[in-house]
Amino acid sequence: MSGTFFVEVIDGRLKVLLLANSPHPDLAVWKAALLEQKNYEVDIRMASDFSATQLKGYDLVVLHQLPSSKYLIQSVLDEINKQDIPKIIVAGYQTDLYAFNNAQSLLNIDYSGNRSPNDVTMIYNPGFSSFNTSDELKDKIASFSPLLAPYGEYTPSPTAQILAYQRIGQVDTQFPLILMGETNDIRTCVIAGEGIWKWQLYDQLQNGSKEITHELLSQLCQYASTKSDKRKFRVTPAKKLFTELEEITFQAELYNDNYELINTPEVFIKIRNQDKEEFDYTFNASGQSYVLDIGRFPEGSYSYTGTTEINGVRQTADGKFVVQPVQLESMSSTADHGLLRQLATQQGGTFVYPDQMAQLADQILANETIKPVLYSSTQTRPLIHLKWLCLILLAALSVEWFLRRYYGGY
Repeated sequence: MSGTFFVEVIDGRLKVLLLANSPHPDLAVWKAALLEQKNYEVDIRMASDFSATQLKGYDLVVLHQLPSSKYLIQSVLDEINKQDIPKIIVAGYQTDLYAFNNAQSLLNIDYSGNRSPNDVTMIYNPGFSSFNTSDELKDKIASFSPLLAPYGEYTPSPTAQILAYQRIGQVDTQFPLILMGETNDIRTCVIAGEGIWKWQLYDQLQNGSKEITHELLSQLCQYASTKSDKRKFRVTPAKKLFTELEEITFQAELYNDNYELINTPEVFIKIRNQDKEEFDYTFNASGQSYVLDIGRFPEGSYSYTGTTEINGVRQTADGKFVVQPVQLESMSSTADHGLLRQLATQQGGTFVYPDQMAQLADQILANETIKPVLYSSTQTRPLIHLKWLCLILLAALSVEWFLRRYYGGY
């Protein structure tokens, strides 16, 4: 069986720096969770032997209990902001909360001089929508072992997206435990607690795997490392690969200067096939965006260019899609026994497995609807067409003539 596969490479491997105040079992959990995804390259470094000049090449930085009173890492933070590197900050007992508040704008912790941490468990926020999480994570993570969160009054930014709140003892609070957001198009996540290594142990003990803990950490890294799409005009097909029997649809989005969806300007699209033939269409407004159904297209590779104009400025969006032929027979080389049984039943037949072949003759003989049929046919041909018979007659006549001459019969 043969087939055609199309692979779209979105990004290469992302290089992640785990920069910590000191060795901690959390770091091993972070590294294991990221390496499990196969598209991360992870380095663990201590703040004591790391400088801002070594940040080049990293796509994401996880700051574990940094900045701290011992390592304020101000030069590293300045370089992270200068290079627009997204970051995840894990606050803990060693975190300098004053420097923490200055290092990000998502969460302010008013610690009032008290350094005693709180044991907090996680309460999932049902209104969170920045990315999807599994139902298992939502249901079970509240029972996981508590983290150590800095004591203080927590005030999140109004623009922050809160994934989970803190439960201190038996009291549900509005203090965020995990939150995220963007500043100048650079994403930041904050985990206001240390001790995720206990989550992994509890996850393994109760569920027999580490999937819930690893899912949460990898989702946070994926969110932080994904670059925001700030294009004002976007045109996307329903998918990249269609079949000849599928309707091809597109969606277009147009944003104004405040990045609010609008659909008052007309949007056009030009589709080109491999022979450079062009097909022009106009989108239909739908809700706050645009939609278009161009029907079915024959097999081949196609490119498209969407165009519109907003405030006198021409906007374009390009892309490609492929239409492949439908070859049902080549998609599966395994016999469909269910379909064969259904066909046999519909036609009054019987479905027989290989180990039942010995019974097939008995079933045929026992079936009264199966009767032997005899066929006969008669075919007439002129003797002249039988050359061998003519030769025999000619030979007999020749022998008779010879004998009569020899014995004087004439």
